[in-house]
Amino acid sequence: MGYRPKQAVIRNNNIVDPKDFDQEYDSLKSEINGNIDRQNIRAGSVPTNSLKSKAFYSYYDAYVKINEDEIIDGIGNSASAPFSDVPGISYGKYSGGWNKTKLDLTFDAIEGSLLLEFGCYAFNNVQLGGGKYAGGGGLPKSGIWLAFQIVYNGNVVAEIDRQYRPFLNPRMSCVIPVATEKAVVSIRWRATARNNNTTTHPLTNAPMAFWSGGRISAINKYR
Repeated sequence: MGYRPKQAVIRNNNIVDPKDFDQEYDSLKSEINGNIDRQNIRAGSVPTNSLKSKAFYSYYDAYVKINEDEIIDGIGNSASAPFSDVPGISYGKYSGGWNKTKLDLTFDAIEGSLLLEFGCYAFNNVQLGGGKYAGGGGLPKSGIWLAFQIVYNGNVVAEIDRQYRPFLNPRMSCVIPVATEKAVVSIRWRATARNNNTTTHPLTNAPMAFWSGGRISAINKYR
């Protein structure tokens, strides 16, 4: 941006037409309202202690995890297996589809941009060699997967497609425009739904999934 000279003095007397005052005042006002940058301010002229906290941006974060009432302990279907004590989805509560966590991030957003980030650790049971998978037998006919979304005020703004790895650290990041409003940031997830045929796919062989240690971060940079 080129250098923009500022009005030194606003003339407030001997004015025939109010437009003469408005033109000088608007020039100064526009300079303060969004046009001040390094070209107009000498380096070091505004000390840090003169700036109010969150004057330019604000930061928020929250802990998130799978809802406790959707998981059970020791879902592994073999007592001798190393995964017998791994928690996983309780299929009496969840059988597929997108599900939202109860731990949301809420704050008062200010018009501008919003950087959102999410990360967690997750366990995702997959089929092993010989037609078996961790924790016992079974013959799952399709891959076992997890997927995640970031939702801002009910709108999906970022999504991770299906992840088939047994252990993973999914991460999402996006930047969106926001208005001055009450902001609610949520995490939605979904996992492989169990097969409805409990004869060929008994509940003991249902897919296993669990995630925790999640963190939602939001940086609101003002316009």
